[in-house]
Amino acid sequence: MSKIINWKTKETIAEDSNLSMKELVKKAISISKENPTSYVSLKYANLTGVDLTGVDFTRVDFSYADFSYADFEGAKLIGADFSYANLEGANFKYADLRGANLEGANFKNANLIFININGDQIKNGN
Repeated sequence: MSKIINWKTKETIAEDSNLSMKELVKKAISISKENPTSYVSLKYANLTGVDLTGVDFTRVDFSYADFSYADFEGAKLIGADFSYANLEGANFKYADLRGANLEGANFKNANLIFININGDQIKNGN
């Protein structure tokens, strides 16, 4: 069973017994993006170690989420909000982070090789 949990409140954000965690995240985001007035949020989600390679996360709110050791290789993260997220050991190789909010994010031991980023985006990060 794949389940996305809010680590702060312990509430279930989304779950499905037939989907991988990557597919569950993609499904949650696609449902939200179908409504043009909605804002996709996985704020405080615990997605430790999840494989999210090549997924489009444009303008998704991941603030305060735990993505330690997650794999974002080749992901499209334009305008995503990773403020104060735990990204320790995460792989961002070839990820597009242009315009992403990275303020206060923990990048300890993260792979940031070949990322696409604006030079002024990291403020108070680790």
